Amino acid sequence: MSNQKLLKPNKVCEMLYICRKTLARYEELGYLNPIRISQRKFLYDSEDLQNLIKANKARKETLSNV
Repeated sequence: MSNQKLLKPNKVCEMLYICRKTLARYEELGYLNPIRISQRKFLYDSEDLQNLIKANKARKETLSNV
């Protein structure tokens, strides 16, 4: 965990252009896994976020080729 860049939920929402409710839905669906710091505080691994962005881009490219 020494090289991980951790992001706050607001930053993740800003990067994905989503609201906090959608971020919670992404957690429920397993798209992102938060790192719980305490019961009320959690952060997200930037690598997980980049993987989600890449997966969405690949999905969009596949759909546009159909």
